[in-house]
Amino acid sequence: MNSRSERELLGQLLEAVSLRFAEADGSDDLSTPLPWLGLIRRRGPTPIGRGMLEPSMCLMLQGEKQMLVGERVLRYAAGFYVQAGMTIPVSGQVVRASEAEPYFGIRVDLDPRELASFMLEMRVPMPPR
Repeated sequence: MNSRSERELLGQLLEAVSLRFAEADGSDDLSTPLPWLGLIRRRGPTPIGRGMLEPSMCLMLQGEKQMLVGERVLRYAAGFYVQAGMTIPVSGQVVRASEAEPYFGIRVDLDPRELASFMLEMRVPMPPR
């Protein structure tokens, strides 16, 4: 996040997501009317979890998370995002979050068929084998 407008937009998103959770029933994962959009909150650091990251894009609004992808440990904070175009095995955990400043994220699920169709329409060259 380099520009003032990016910081302002991130602040607006954080405020909107915080309000949605304030109105919720205490859940840490909220669905939205858009089936491919979800909101995430963690009110403290989490243990390491292992699983498969489905095709998606996750934008961090507050807090920090680290993930092991392959042999690389990646650390993300507010304004960073994680994107997966295909299902991949990962391990990860929220490393900075509290009741006063929870981890907040926005998740957009991606459809691999739609991604492939988009790439074909855009005539994106396939990587060499």
